[in-house]
Amino acid sequence: MEQTNPIYGRRLQLRIVCAPTTPGALGLEEILIEQDGFKPNPLRIVFDINYPGLEAFFISEIVIYNLAGDTRVQIIQEGARVFLSAGYVNGQFGQIFSGYVFQSLLQRENVTDFKLTLRCIDGYKLFDNNFTAFALKKEYTQETLVNEVALRSQTPIPIGGKSPQLNKIPYSRGTVAFGNPAKLLREITRWQGAYECGNTQMYFKDQQLYIVKLTDTMKPNPVTISPEKGGLLGTPQQTDYGVSFRCLLNPTLMLSFPPMGVKLDMVVVQQRKVEQMQLLGTLDLTGVHRIIGVRHTGDTRGDPWYTDVTTVSAGGAIPNQLYLPSMLKEYGQGGT
Repeated sequence: MEQTNPIYGRRLQLRIVCAPTTPGALGLEEILIEQDGFKPNPLRIVFDINYPGLEAFFISEIVIYNLAGDTRVQIIQEGARVFLSAGYVNGQFGQIFSGYVFQSLLQRENVTDFKLTLRCIDGYKLFDNNFTAFALKKEYTQETLVNEVALRSQTPIPIGGKSPQLNKIPYSRGTVAFGNPAKLLREITRWQGAYECGNTQMYFKDQQLYIVKLTDTMKPNPVTISPEKGGLLGTPQQTDYGVSFRCLLNPTLMLSFPPMGVKLDMVVVQQRKVEQMQLLGTLDLTGVHRIIGVRHTGDTRGDPWYTDVTTVSAGGAIPNQLYLPSMLKEYGQGGT
């Protein structure tokens, strides 16, 4: 009997593009592993895909059990590109990771099982051994500086999206950019003014750079998550910034540009106790929150098949007290 439940029947596709191992072979070779919850699965695959949304690029791990020896030799080569899609046979299915292998670990777990751990990273090819050097005359803006760093790097950095709220006020002095573009971009986006510090995210996704402010306009039609719709698990928890929650694996929940919203419907958020001199992010009465971090975990032969989401309020507000002590110290006004 055909299953119609949209969140029943796990499905996974792992595609690895790597250099050929056959002498004299041209081009690249592709390894494709597909899993269907309604059919026998020859291989066990465990994954931990983490996009915390803090800055730059993020490390994820994919573990494959009992691959053939010649296939292991192909994948173990550093630089292989990995595409991982996951979801459900009759429901949502989509890509949750694309990146490069920077380390492969071959281990013997027990007498019969070997496991190959692929430590992957999204975006490092754009910063690996990269360099930029240029000068700008006065009256450049923050947006101009971001564009020039991306364009004038030895390996140009594609920009997938940048906040329309980047500072457009012209600077009164010229500047010189010299060094690693990752460090320069962090410095550009990390400091937005005393009361905006920490409200800007810089991250890589699908080999593209994104710079997003937490006050940017969200995409319309937020994704609805509830126990009945979306597979919400447990009780959402209030955090310093907003709300965190876990649901059944959902590939539509992701870091995106413009930022994606999620609506927690028909749920009660477990509120945190407030300590002395501490402020928490406000809880939106409509239940709509802004996604700033996503983590997908799964095991084709185990229980995990989850998506953990970190959010802030729909307005993008973060309590200034989280940053105030360090800023006071910076300006010599006290602080510890």
